[in-house]
Amino acid sequence: MSVASHREHVRLVISLSLLLASVGLLSTPSIVSAQPDIGDAEAVPHLETRGEHAYSAYLDSYNHKSFAISPGGRWGWSADEISDEAAKQIAIERCQKHSPYRCVTYALGNSVVLDESEWAKLWRPVASSNGKEEIITGTSLGNRFPNLVLKDMDGNQFEISSLQGRVVVLHLWGSWCPSCISELPQLQKLNQAVEAELDGKVEIVMMQVRESFSKCCRWAERNNFDDLPVYDSGISSAEDQSLTLSSGETINDRQIARVFPSTYVLGKQGTVLFAHNGPIDRWLQYLPFLRDVASLS
Repeated sequence: MSVASHREHVRLVISLSLLLASVGLLSTPSIVSAQPDIGDAEAVPHLETRGEHAYSAYLDSYNHKSFAISPGGRWGWSADEISDEAAKQIAIERCQKHSPYRCVTYALGNSVVLDESEWAKLWRPVASSNGKEEIITGTSLGNRFPNLVLKDMDGNQFEISSLQGRVVVLHLWGSWCPSCISELPQLQKLNQAVEAELDGKVEIVMMQVRESFSKCCRWAERNNFDDLPVYDSGISSAEDQSLTLSSGETINDRQIARVFPSTYVLGKQGTVLFAHNGPIDRWLQYLPFLRDVASLS
């Protein structure tokens, strides 16, 4: 085939394709990202077992219905309402009763409607504090986290406040704690993602409770978790419950964590953006939140 004939052939193919597309006989790729399958409970962000059971009940319900979620796994749902809008409002109100974070609609009727870009910004109201109001020290949202004193692997002492300017994921755990151990593979994946993408912007700090630092490090090495960022809390035994503050005073570990494991995410100014008691099943689902707050000034 000559060059001229080839060009003519190409023009004919393009013209035919455009004609077929215009009458709907040839599909064109969609640029809209697909939403998760409405029937996949595991796709609902942050839901744990109880929430997944509630979502299954939601799927089995009829008529006007809605399912709402918030960061950390809180949820609420409603069905058999007079309209979709009424179901949406009631689901959000029910979710909001149990969550300190803003609740948003995940599903409406039989469709997933979550705006994932907005979902990842739900830590922002706390992260965007203008700093003019007095900030008290504590572990509630918006509080300045107690200035604990830790040591790194080389025995160098530092204060939590020295990490200001970075987002800090502070995780209290122990190798004696089955719930702590169960989430470590997922936490390990998050740490690897943070190191690859947010190095220098997000710091994961794992501190041991109710055991010595040497004991938890030996356990981590034996079980292939020695790449995790573990730091010495100063606790020396199962009977020791005291954490040291920068003032030299001590605080009982239960004043920081009601259960183990417990996690706090601190913003760049050292204030609490997120708090969670207990294990987290899918740690990687928190990566978009960390990306977002790390991007703030």
